[in-house]
This record gives sequence, C-alpha cells and structure tokens, in this order.
Amino acid sequence: MNELTARIEAHIADAEFGVEKLSADMGMSRVQLYRKVQALLQMNVNDYITEIRINKAKALLRDTNKSIADVAYETGFNSPAYFTTLFRQKQNQTPSEFRKGAGV
Repeated sequence: MNELTARIEAHIADAEFGVEKLSADMGMSRVQLYRKVQALLQMNVNDYITEIRINKAKALLRDTNKSIADVAYETGFNSPAYFTTLFRQKQNQTPSEFRKGAGV
C-alpha cells in the first residue's frame, strides 16, 4: 500500500493519471489492481486516488496561501468548479470554508 500511495502522490498533479496509468506503473492489470485495492481498503481505485488528492488539497489549503484554483490544478483536477463540488461532497464544506476553519 505504501508503494501504491507513493506512486499516486508522485503523479498527483497529472489530471490524466488514473487507473490505467497506475496499473501500468504498478506492473499489474487493472483487474488485479482493483481486486487488491478492494480487498485491502474496501474501496475502488478511483475513490482511493480521489481520497489521496483531497487529502493533499486539504494540506495545501491549510499550509499555504495558494488560491483554490491553484490547489485544484496542483492536485490533479481539471476544473476548480469540479474540485469544489467534489471537496464539498467529501468534506461537507467548501475549500474556502475549510481554509477559514483551519485558521489560514
């Protein structure tokens, strides 16, 4: 799992990095990757990649003064609007609200 997480983090800014590229990077088929991640984490690979991206975004929002758009692009989202929507779904608050609550 550490290797999987490290490979996702290494490509976090690449919006095109998904299951296909991750499975090739890991040297296994998509199906094999899905099965292993599902067995270990009880979630699918796309959800895990999104979780890693959201966690990185939270750290950037908390620790830097970068704009929300910059944070979105830096964490691999093509659209700041989609990033905000997904962030709200996962965190029950917008990135702006999260930043205010984090004391930044």
